[in-house]
Amino acid sequence: MYFSKQFYCTFKCVEPVIGLIEQEDCLLGEMENIEQTLMAEDSLNELNSKFNQYFKLLTKRQKEALHLKYYESLNHDEISLIMGINKQSVSNLLQQSINILKNNWLVSVLLVKIYL
Repeated sequence: MYFSKQFYCTFKCVEPVIGLIEQEDCLLGEMENIEQTLMAEDSLNELNSKFNQYFKLLTKRQKEALHLKYYESLNHDEISLIMGINKQSVSNLLQQSINILKNNWLVSVLLVKIYL
């Protein structure tokens, strides 16, 4: 098959443009990924901020019980020895703490849904 000299010249001129378009598409894809990453990071920061706000509603003893249970992975017996309270009090503190966090979280979710 015979192609004219003009075709080859046109193809040679178009080839770099195609490369630039492919690079631009790749950059746009990366920008979308960066944007999605930043949005996800903002969402996580917002969730973390809300959790910290709700965590401030807890008493010192409730915070201590949660910390010992979930960060130190201690059982109720160990927590009761450390805090100097009985096992039932540990259960009550943990349950109250979880209810406070859960209820405040649900209220904020409902408010968001109402305003959206």
